[in-house]
Amino acid sequence: MKTTQIAVGLIALGLTTSSFADVTFGGSRAAGMGGAGLALPLDIGNNYRMNPAFLGFGSKAPSLQWPSIGYKLDGFSLTNVRDVVSNINHGGLDAAGILTLARNYATEPKAVAFNGNVGLKIGGFAIGASGEAGVNSVPNAVLQQWAQNGGDVNNVPAGSRMDAYGFGYQQTEIGYGSALQTKAGKFTLGANLKRIKGYYAHKFADANTIQNNNQGGVQNGSGLLTDFATKESTGLDFGVLYNLPKVNNLYIGGLIQNAVEPNIKFNYEAPGGGHLIVPDGFAPYKRNYNVGLGYIQDRLVLAADWIDLGNHAGNQQLRYGAELAISKNTFLRAGYNSQTAFTYGLSVGGFNIQLGGKSPLTLSSVIRF
Repeated sequence: MKTTQIAVGLIALGLTTSSFADVTFGGSRAAGMGGAGLALPLDIGNNYRMNPAFLGFGSKAPSLQWPSIGYKLDGFSLTNVRDVVSNINHGGLDAAGILTLARNYATEPKAVAFNGNVGLKIGGFAIGASGEAGVNSVPNAVLQQWAQNGGDVNNVPAGSRMDAYGFGYQQTEIGYGSALQTKAGKFTLGANLKRIKGYYAHKFADANTIQNNNQGGVQNGSGLLTDFATKESTGLDFGVLYNLPKVNNLYIGGLIQNAVEPNIKFNYEAPGGGHLIVPDGFAPYKRNYNVGLGYIQDRLVLAADWIDLGNHAGNQQLRYGAELAISKNTFLRAGYNSQTAFTYGLSVGGFNIQLGGKSPLTLSSVIRF
């Protein structure tokens, strides 16, 4: 009964959060542990994207990953996000969408994102597919002040401007992992080859366009000649996992994310009409280096990760998490991410539910203008 009450409470919290919410149904247990888990070879069918070396561990029997769907809201609630989501197209906004943002949601920058993935593990191999799309809105200071003062649409001050950026991707992948037992311990290596198609959009509206609700006045930014830009490329993640001899419950993990960098980069213009930033521009798939520790003991699981050593991808952070088994098939989780906030999770019968405050989905962790 208590487990049911906890589950209902967690779901209700995620669905009713009015300002910030990051909710995932299914997927990786790490999402409820602050994102930590680079060195936890558990629930491999769901977690192998974190570290493909996991594929060298565990049963070789075929297993289907729980399909995962998730959403992130930053400054929106589910009751009003449909005003924007209905207008997402390949990670961007149409003219009506950006005017809705400018006229109704300009008190502060806001974001909305949705994602999903599915996969299948067979022996040391895994195949999967995932996708995500989201939008970040950036009203300038003049527009924010106007909105905070009531937002009279008949009197939008000169100098007001709303920028909106969108990014989305579709990804297919195949991973493989293999273990090697030595006197120095157990080493496992793995790789995940991924084919990615990314979409990028940038639109803006000035004061006159906002006041007159003029869809024809909404313009493309970042030098885009069409509503969105698209690029397709291939990348590779490489992972390693080490289990010390005679210390079966302690693991050390490492990941070179984008060891082979996908060539997906877009020019972008800073909010407010800043200069184009080239050649890297918006580059969501920069190579980064990650390490982690994992501890598994009876009913307790602990994890700590250091993400993006050297801040090569501009995403450096520390992640901590813990999991406690309260029955054979029920687990509670909590964690903290130094870049964002606390997270919480629940697993019943292998199905995971995760909640966070501002804990980012993959997409929202790379769109930061």
